[in-house]
Amino acid sequence: MESLVAFSIIIILTTIFIPIHTQIRMERVNHNDRILISSRLHDELQLLLVKPNNTLPQNYSLILYGKSVQFSFMMKNDLLKGCAHWKNAKFNKESICLYGYP
Repeated sequence: MESLVAFSIIIILTTIFIPIHTQIRMERVNHNDRILISSRLHDELQLLLVKPNNTLPQNYSLILYGKSVQFSFMMKNDLLKGCAHWKNAKFNKESICLYGYP
């Protein structure tokens, strides 16, 4: 009887732990992608800010860290707006935008 109770406790803990672990791992990947893509967006925005003779709006795609990321840059209220759009590990659309003074 004690073995059966111990085994059922182990099964219950396992069925709780595995989905939580999977969710945490997926959120870690999403967070890491956000950091890396926002850093790349910052670098791309800085390149456009240094060279003022660029034609805007600009749109292009890059493969970063195994994901297709679309970059778009345009002028908005005297600021250069740069956005990155991609699908995260949960296949939801994500985007981040940064602004810079030309």
